[in-house]
Amino acid sequence: MKPISRHHLRADGSTKISVSIPQELVDAIDAIALKEERNRSNMITVLLRRAVNDTVPIQRPDIICPASGCGKKSARAS
Repeated sequence: MKPISRHHLRADGSTKISVSIPQELVDAIDAIALKEERNRSNMITVLLRRAVNDTVPIQRPDIICPASGCGKKSARAS
């Protein structure tokens, strides 16, 4: 079992990373976080999750993909 840090506790399964972000973007993130009553780290996680969900299509193997949607032919494709 890892010793507990006195300063920062990280949720299980979370990874600490370091990135450089323009100050105006940090200010905008901080403003959004304040409105949503979140800390900066949590707000960045929420915004990244929203961006990824909006960018990466959800793969559902139970749905047959029409030819125009994914390049695969199916019985439903015209």
